[in-house]
Amino acid sequence: MTLNAIKLTKPQFWPLSILPALAGLHIAAGFFPLFQTALVVLAAASLSALVEIVNNWSDRVSDARQVIKKVAGVTVAGGSGMDVTAQPGFVFFVGLASVVIAGISSSLLGTNTFIVAVIGATLAFCYSVPPVQLKCRGIIGLLTIGGFRGCISLLIGFLAWPHAGNEWIVPALYISLLITGTATIPHLLDYREDKASKISTFPVAAGYQTAARIAGAFIITSTAFMLAAAISGIAATNILSIPVSVVSLLAGAALLDKRHNDPENVIRMVPLAFAAALGSPLVFL
Repeated sequence: MTLNAIKLTKPQFWPLSILPALAGLHIAAGFFPLFQTALVVLAAASLSALVEIVNNWSDRVSDARQVIKKVAGVTVAGGSGMDVTAQPGFVFFVGLASVVIAGISSSLLGTNTFIVAVIGATLAFCYSVPPVQLKCRGIIGLLTIGGFRGCISLLIGFLAWPHAGNEWIVPALYISLLITGTATIPHLLDYREDKASKISTFPVAAGYQTAARIAGAFIITSTAFMLAAAISGIAATNILSIPVSVVSLLAGAALLDKRHNDPENVIRMVPLAFAAALGSPLVFL
């Protein structure tokens, strides 16, 4: 049961929220205080889990029409990879647990952090749930998820430590741009299914080639700015961020493409993964 609950939260995407949050904490404190670090990781991971649970559950109808095959005896949907036979009560329980963990951990970090977490949870619902459903509004949806995993996550870490200043703004913008680019990749992989189901994601609305080029431009631009910041002395590059980012992004790509049985998609992710790794949030440490 515990393993199934974790799978619902798509842990392969946790690093995209945890790393910016840790970067924010380090920007504010200059080090990683044990208590705050643990709470920041919990808050960021649980908010990331909430986004994936709400998004997958809102897609359950279209996913059920896109069943491609069975993996380990489990019916896997083409859209999200969620078990379409998952009981509503179980999904609700996991989602509620994510909300509770995010609420408790963020509240222990302070009122401002709690407010940011509430904003993040609200965005999670606005991103996937009608009538707002920002993910079906082209690039606005991608900018939302980029801002969520970039700005919101980094602010959770930054506000966890008493600090006055706006040093978080520039790193948050770079990270949000990077994540917006990488967040386009799953939509590119699901282009055919989304188009057939008339789901207006960014690649469907703008065209596959256009979306791919814009995503690449976002990743390359954010990476270049981050490297320029590191080289100019604004921040020092942490070499450990490279393997962490590569592994997390490739793991996500492998799981996303498991249902397609197309290893070439994972191979195509390698240069993007390294580009993202060079612009990892931890470059600011």
